[in-house]
Amino acid sequence: MKIYILFLFLTIPCWSQISHQVLDSKTEKPVPYVSVYFNDSLIGLTDNSGIIKLNENKYLYRRDGYKDQFSHSKNIRLNKIEEEVLDEIVITIPQKKTIKKIGNEEAFNILLRGVEFISFIEPQKKEIDKSIYKISYPIKKRNKGSTPEESIFKVSIYDEKKVNIYSEIVYPDSDILMLVLNKKIVLPKNGLFIGIEYLGKPVDSDNMYDYFFSYDLYYKNATYYKRNYLNKDQWEILKEINHNEYFSDIYKSMVEPVFTKFKNITPLFQIELY
Repeated sequence: MKIYILFLFLTIPCWSQISHQVLDSKTEKPVPYVSVYFNDSLIGLTDNSGIIKLNENKYLYRRDGYKDQFSHSKNIRLNKIEEEVLDEIVITIPQKKTIKKIGNEEAFNILLRGVEFISFIEPQKKEIDKSIYKISYPIKKRNKGSTPEESIFKVSIYDEKKVNIYSEIVYPDSDILMLVLNKKIVLPKNGLFIGIEYLGKPVDSDNMYDYFFSYDLYYKNATYYKRNYLNKDQWEILKEINHNEYFSDIYKSMVEPVFTKFKNITPLFQIELY
């Protein structure tokens, strides 16, 4: 029997708003899809022009590859994180692939905005040191009138020590959310973590959630949950979230105390290795 779980999400009242634009500090080009936070809540994302309409307050601006910045200015300039320049790696489509499925389908639900679901991936013997080619999540359209490109997600990979080694923004395509890596990452003997987060939409919408994800409610491996606006980026287990002040308002409306009933709730996905 399929289970549908209802989440409550927080909204911020909107008063008189003005346009704020986020630019790259060196190139002066707009930075799209910057996550904007206020008082521990994700307000929204900048659009393709780096613009978001906000009230006059001090906000936290966060984007992968850039340093976090708090600002009350209408014109924000983000500084890129300096990275080591590596030799170019050409990724080709592998002829022989191994499919590794994560989780069993037991429920459907939205992917709550601003909460990253992080699952530990333990390799079988034959999968050790194989390269990750593709990560894909099966999804189902929730609102027929919405356009797929409006919803923005982020998929991240962490090593066994929970250090981020890869992140990329992805967009739904019909009934799948798919990421093809542009960097060589192998599945090591000690495993790694893969996380997914719904960032939201760059424009206001009556339908914030366009897609349902399939969930495993009893995933056998470790699963963590994280609100990425927190400075400490804490990784919380299911039991901790249920009693954590940052998560309590989100889940308190549930009909049943699912966090004591279920264990390690994780979205279903699969990994293609070669």
